[in-house]
Amino acid sequence: PATLKAGGPLLADILDALHRNGGALHRSEVARQVAEWRGLRTRPDVLALEEELDRAFRGYLGAAETRSQPPLLFQPFGPRSYRWALTDAGRALL
Repeated sequence: PATLKAGGPLLADILDALHRNGGALHRSEVARQVAEWRGLRTRPDVLALEEELDRAFRGYLGAAETRSQPPLLFQPFGPRSYRWALTDAGRALL
């Protein structure tokens, strides 16, 4: 879908990890799974990936006012939480 293409591979990986795990995970667990898929093994590589994923996630949330479609992702415990989740629209997409 166009939404995934616009968000790039990092957003697609976040959505995939959340979908495979019931719709919600802590950001470090998302990073661990994506790192495993990409064959990253060292802690510095995983931490760097976690930061990249976090930037992609926050960038996606920050672009909410420019998006014409319902959001796919949200933070169920508020903006300071590292818990990420799929919205109903995100679940329907996947």
